[in-house]
Amino acid sequence: FEGAPGSSEETNNALVSADVLTITHPNLVPTITTAPANATSGDTFSVSFDTTNDGTGDVTVDWTDRVYLSTDTTFDAGDLLLASVDRAAPLAPTASLPASVDVTIPVSVSGTRFILVVSDADDVVNEVDDEDDNVDSSVVQIDLAPFADLEVSNVRAPALSVGDPLTVTDDWTPSNAGTGPGFVETRPERHVES
Repeated sequence: FEGAPGSSEETNNALVSADVLTITHPNLVPTITTAPANATSGDTFSVSFDTTNDGTGDVTVDWTDRVYLSTDTTFDAGDLLLASVDRAAPLAPTASLPASVDVTIPVSVSGTRFILVVSDADDVVNEVDDEDDNVDSSVVQIDLAPFADLEVSNVRAPALSVGDPLTVTDDWTPSNAGTGPGFVETRPERHVES
């Protein structure tokens, strides 16, 4: 104590500033600007998006935005990562950073899917209570690409062969029962004698 409680020495321990203290924080919000409405499995296409600081304070740390393929509009651990974009701070309030990435749809995917852009995917930017607007989505209808379904028929070989060394002539007919040629130019053929 500087003096007895209530004495004049104790009344000068507090000071109120005349300045107003403003507390600010950033808020990153992604907006998809270009994405296809239709695609075919195996396709590569561009996804363009902007990340805007919709908050009241600067973004002061670097962050990463990510593009995912999802079965719904909600980001979760089951979504497929398609691309990442590293971002450099600072980003002032109301400022935006554009990005465009090429993504490839897996050949096995078809049906209604969603392209998701997740800003600050690693959650390194302190957005206080504004973490619920870090995802934007765009629906894409994906058709299954024509695929190959190879079959073998008319296998011909001698019923019994004996010799050392032995030369055997065999024959077979390969065919494609699929809906298209598939994604490879050549296909190796092997046969096993048993």
